[in-house]
Amino acid sequence: MRIESRRQAILDRTDSLERDAVRILSELDNLDKKCIEIGEKVRESSVSKEIRVLRERVQARDRGDVFIRIVSRTYRIDRDIIKAMPFGIGSPLIAYFKIIESLRKK
Repeated sequence: MRIESRRQAILDRTDSLERDAVRILSELDNLDKKCIEIGEKVRESSVSKEIRVLRERVQARDRGDVFIRIVSRTYRIDRDIIKAMPFGIGSPLIAYFKIIESLRKK
């Protein structure tokens, strides 16, 4: 009798856990769908594009690339391209850009 009641309790608990698992999995599926919908909306927004551009600029600046702003346009010049300039003028040119940038910050 005791063993049968334990077996029945285990079966009831297993059944309860399986129902909870089904409920949790369906909730996770719903949350995944909502997350995808939000992700698509965020990817399409102009704010996300601006954030992506800013991240790219920060990464390029960390690599040592040079940014030149002419009127409303910003141009990025790869540091390696400047260093590869003929007659060894690349390194002084990078130093010149750094000096101008430090003066502009002050």
